[in-house]
Amino acid sequence: MKRLFLAAMLLPACNWINQADIDERLPTLDDDQDGFTRDGGGDPRMADCDDTNKDIYPGAEDAWYDGVDADCAKNDDYDQDNDGHRSDSETDDDGNLGDDCDDLEATSFPGATDEWYDGVDADCAENDDYDQDDDGYRSDSETDDDGNLGDDCDDTLLEVHPGAVEDLSDFTIDYDCDGAGDSVLMRWESSLSWAGIGSIHMGQTTDRVYLSSVSDSFTDTTGTTYHDLGVATYWDKTSLDPEPAGVEFWTSFNPEASVDRSIASGHSMLFEEGFLYGAMALINSASASQVRNERLYRLDLTAQSLATAAASSPGTSDLSDITLFRDSSDSLRFIGCDSTGNGAFKYLLTDDAYLDDPNTSSLTQNTITTLGRPRHCVAQDRGDTEPYLFYQNNSSSDALEQSLLDSSTFDSASLSISLQNQFQSVEVNDLDYLVANGMDWLVLTDGLNSELQLYTPLFTLFSQSTGTTPDAIDIAWDAANSRVLIAWTDLSGGGHIGWGDSSGFLGTATLNSSLSAKDIAIIVPDNSDDILVVLTDGDDLEMARITAP
Repeated sequence: MKRLFLAAMLLPACNWINQADIDERLPTLDDDQDGFTRDGGGDPRMADCDDTNKDIYPGAEDAWYDGVDADCAKNDDYDQDNDGHRSDSETDDDGNLGDDCDDLEATSFPGATDEWYDGVDADCAENDDYDQDDDGYRSDSETDDDGNLGDDCDDTLLEVHPGAVEDLSDFTIDYDCDGAGDSVLMRWESSLSWAGIGSIHMGQTTDRVYLSSVSDSFTDTTGTTYHDLGVATYWDKTSLDPEPAGVEFWTSFNPEASVDRSIASGHSMLFEEGFLYGAMALINSASASQVRNERLYRLDLTAQSLATAAASSPGTSDLSDITLFRDSSDSLRFIGCDSTGNGAFKYLLTDDAYLDDPNTSSLTQNTITTLGRPRHCVAQDRGDTEPYLFYQNNSSSDALEQSLLDSSTFDSASLSISLQNQFQSVEVNDLDYLVANGMDWLVLTDGLNSELQLYTPLFTLFSQSTGTTPDAIDIAWDAANSRVLIAWTDLSGGGHIGWGDSSGFLGTATLNSSLSAKDIAIIVPDNSDDILVVLTDGDDLEMARITAP
């Protein structure tokens, strides 16, 4: 019935024709006059898919992403490469975007096989094609489209990249990409700066890790410079970010350069909850005899108040090394050693009561000149027995000497140092000492034999050859592994780290630094698997965070 009606509409003057004529003319119907008929003369490839629009026919120019099948190809107008995924940059008639990141390439679509380092994001994952492990560092063995190489020495391991934490328990992997698995890359990323650093020490409280220094000048993040002071930079233990969290000034400071005051190179620190105690010596440069004034500072971190105890009889001793500790009677002991001239110890004994009010308590002091020319002195509390003091005696064939610090009263006459043992055939360049795990641990750098020496509780000696002449040294306790951690420099300016226990040395590694190291400090934060080590060339600092071996 529909066919007869159509035929009637097509014939002029409603002249009736038979069905055969209708069937013969139907294939030639071309209402839009574009040359293509409705059924293409029986060839589907020539059939006009829209006989009302002359711009639509097989072979017509088809603009992608307009929703019009202009060439009657019956393909998806939003999937140009015909890979089954619509373009992610074109919106269809319903306002939807597809997921194909490259709609011109049939091999690029979500889920496609992606070849690394060819510059093509074949799987549309939007990751860096030159960073396979997605650690933010590009491979150092593959050249990108601009001809550049990255700096990731192993682009298949997420934990390996420049600046990563080196793991000294596995020398087979170079975690920080500094060239070897048994070396550690040193860096400094803070805007804080120093000049004329005399010495550095590290310590900790419950929440913080500190790096203390005495220096000719210190510049903070605002660009303000302070002179002739002690300052403790700190990090929060929860993050240990490369950028320090803040600084504490534990000495008085002068924002103007001083012409009549400077600092001695040595200093020592105690880090206690809520308080920092620092020992140093200020030099009166205007005096012809260069008078030294030994000072003990106590900084109240809560009140930000500073108390000071100064020796009442300043001297001219050049305190190349200073040690400060709290003994079992809660007294504070300050020992400085001077190897110039005939040599001397500057020995101060006081307590917090004196720092609270000098009028109600005493500061006892003595200058001891009977024990040769001491250099590199270090002491520590040992519990109920008198503390040990170790030092190098420059007037006795560079001997290592062990003494007791006697302080039965706060009487200057009773403030004495008595020699106990002397160890010959050693040229002590530096030494450090701690009491941990109920044991005494003494380490020193022996310039005569180019080795480290480790003395265990019974003063059993273990040695470790260093190849180069060792110089400055620092020691820390690794409670988690019941080990000592040792950091040292050599006279060539290199930095090193080692570890050992009561059986002797267990291993060493190199610190890869751009500085010519003069002093070094090391610490193992409580409840941490990491080691922090810092070295200085006297003006700049570099630091590394290391996974303990």
